[in-house]
Amino acid sequence: MDERYELHDLVARYSDAVSRHDEPVFAATWAIDALWQLPGAPLTKGRDNIVALWNSVMARFPFVLQRMNNGTVNIDGDTGSGRWYLSEHIVGEDGGVMINIGVYQDRYIRAGDGWVFAERHFSMLYHERKAPSDSVITSPYPDLV
Repeated sequence: MDERYELHDLVARYSDAVSRHDEPVFAATWAIDALWQLPGAPLTKGRDNIVALWNSVMARFPFVLQRMNNGTVNIDGDTGSGRWYLSEHIVGEDGGVMINIGVYQDRYIRAGDGWVFAERHFSMLYHERKAPSDSVITSPYPDLV
């Protein structure tokens, strides 16, 4: 399989796991000793700590749709780097709606049978929050809202 496709698939599996709140799939995208940086949070080291932080963040959001919009990857043997722009639509536990646009700067390593994140550093480019009173949430899938 083409290595570039494998890295695109890694990023897609990550976003899919975030959108579905799927901890096992999310965890499987990370190297054991990975680093994750989110705005306003200390650098998080190690898969177990990354998953714990992710669970604490995701617990506040009953609905998340994360879309990777476009990105680039560079491969050098068993390592690589990339940059991915994303947008998120999030419903908070209070019913407020957030729209985020940001960029991930990534480093990848080939581990075992595939690629995983060695590092992900997220920078927020745009953030909008609508209070619950300003938000209108409708869905044919009420269990998702």
